[in-house]
This record gives sequence, C-alpha cells and structure tokens, in this order.
Amino acid sequence: MRNTVFEILADSAEKYADRTAIRYLKKREVIERTYEQLMVDVQKITLLLEEHKLIGKHIAVLGPSSYEWIAVYLAIVTSGSVALPLDAGLGDEDLLELMERGHVDGFFHDKAKSALSKSWKEKNANGVDVELNTLQDVLAGMEITVEKQTELSVQNRAQDPDQICTIMFTSGTTGKSKGVMLSNRNLANNVDSVPGTGKSRDGRIKRTPHPSCILPVHGLSEGNRIPEQRFASMIPFCI
Repeated sequence: MRNTVFEILADSAEKYADRTAIRYLKKREVIERTYEQLMVDVQKITLLLEEHKLIGKHIAVLGPSSYEWIAVYLAIVTSGSVALPLDAGLGDEDLLELMERGHVDGFFHDKAKSALSKSWKEKNANGVDVELNTLQDVLAGMEITVEKQTELSVQNRAQDPDQICTIMFTSGTTGKSKGVMLSNRNLANNVDSVPGTGKSRDGRIKRTPHPSCILPVHGLSEGNRIPEQRFASMIPFCI
C-alpha cells in the first residue's frame, strides 16, 4: 500500500503515461491531458510554489471544478505544503474568515474572486495570489529539465506520510465549520482502499473507466467512487 499522494501519482504516470487522466470541456472543445502531461504540470506548479517560497506553507484553492484546480491541489499536497480547498459557493466574508483561521500564505483562485483576493491581500501584504484562469499560459511558458524533475521526485518521495497535507472545512450546518486535518497517509490509504476493476495479472488496467465529475472538486468526496487509475479516486476527475 502506498503512503503518499506522490507515490500514487508517480505510479500512475509511469504505468499509464499516454492514457487520458483528465478530460474536460473548454468552450465547445474537449481537452484531454494524459497522466504524463498531468505529472509534468504538477511539477511545474511545484516550481512556482518554490519560486514564491510557498513550500511548506498553507495554500488556499478556490474556484469551480477545473483541470487547473486539480493540478494545483496535487502540487500542493505532494510538495510538503498544506492545501485548503474552499467552497466557491460561500460568501466572501465567510471565505476570508476561513482563510484567516487557516493561516493562509498563498491563494490560487478563479478570476471571479479577484475582489476577494484584493481584500485578503490588504490584510496579508506578503501573501501570494495566482489566478487559476491564467495558469495554463504560465505553465505553457515554463520549461522543466529532466534533472529538475528528478530532483523534485526525490524531494517528494522523501515527504513524511504523516505530515498534514490538507485541511478541509466542514459545512458548518450544526455550528461553526471545523478544519479537518488530513495527512498524505490518510489520502493515500483512502485511494488504495478503492477496489480496482478490469486489472490484468501484472496490476495494470485492461480497460479505462470514464467516470464523470458530479460534485464540486473542493469536496473531495465524489472521487471515492472512481475505481482506477487509483490516484484519480482522491478527487472527482473527469477522465
């Protein structure tokens, strides 16, 4: 059983490099990203976190379900940082309170939340904010060498599996929302507990299931229904 999200991500990228990891609709065009492409994008985002000195810090992610959201979340939890997925349906006042309680140092957000980001920056002058909408262009302009990819892989594999990697806030329906702290081991064991389907004797997938994303990605719950490839069961990928 794997103990970190990175181990699962790396295994998937190695075994299913050219298979579609995520399929999503952009305007009227269906975009596909393979496991190999996803891995490269996650490592590029990790470089961004390094450049902004956000490794090991608490980073909020806010926006509708999207490829960018998923890649950012994976980069945060595999880099030794702590992801705070926020509910895009909440009001700005409630979101600011959660970010304050979560000691957020970085903020990846949808363009629609620019006003919220401005309000947050007024109280956190040293905070780093990045628009998810512009992330694809940023990644397209970045280059990452094989040597740097190897270096990041070594660092990520060295992560303590019991270190907190995400804080999920409850809905607060029975009172003030609570921040639930989960480790890499929590997430990885949850993923590996999901039964595989259509597996051959060597453990590879003989056919690729295509589950759909129903619930918002910030809830991290719908994905538990997805069988394989395994790391996709952490969050509701559209594959």
